[in-house]
Amino acid sequence: MSDTTLPMTDMGPFMRRHDLRSRRIFIALLTASLLFSGGTFLYGVRTLGSPAALPGPLWFAMLFYPFPIAILMVGRLAMSRRRRLQADASLPMDPIDARSTVRVANAGAVYAVGLSAIMLLSQIASVLKVFHAQPLLDGVGEWFTWRAVPVVTGILLAWFGNAWPLVPTPRGSHPAVAVIKNFNRYLGWILVLHGLLFMVAGMLLPRNPPIYAIGIGGTGASMMLCVAVWGVSFHRAMKMARAT
Repeated sequence: MSDTTLPMTDMGPFMRRHDLRSRRIFIALLTASLLFSGGTFLYGVRTLGSPAALPGPLWFAMLFYPFPIAILMVGRLAMSRRRRLQADASLPMDPIDARSTVRVANAGAVYAVGLSAIMLLSQIASVLKVFHAQPLLDGVGEWFTWRAVPVVTGILLAWFGNAWPLVPTPRGSHPAVAVIKNFNRYLGWILVLHGLLFMVAGMLLPRNPPIYAIGIGGTGASMMLCVAVWGVSFHRAMKMARAT
């Protein structure tokens, strides 16, 4: 843990404020997405006559986009609950760990909230395109879906990956310390590199659905596979380190 010879900073109040602010933003985004889905359904039924007449893309926009926002919100809540606090709810850290914690926490919030905002904007753009509510914006909506979404996703992912190695780690000469540091460093590289791949794919892939789906889906699958393999390797290395 942090070197106790340095003056300690209680990061508990910062993390509680940070969690509360993130939770409020997530609730607002999820509520907006659900309300938009409900309003879209009512408008669609009123315009087209019945739920059976609603096209598939409209159902997809109403039902799919709230789920990623909810998943990101639950993930953030789960991470906050796993935080190890003292009995008095304090979180003492030395100045170096405190600065690193602020950077990682803010980068994580930007990543999660940014992705949620992208989901909400994608939902709105999809519905407007289905109804041709703004014909002049149809081209903008397609550009947003094909180009802006993967590029911005890549930027957020690279930003978060760049900050991840700063996660405070235990100090000392125990082998487990080196394992944790290596895991954080290489995980950060995995996220940064795949963020760059998302940006390149969003800018260069042709607007051909099969090719585009293979490129974007392959990048996402590669990232999940790399994280999973690296996570398994980390747990095995930690078992060996703890056994020494």
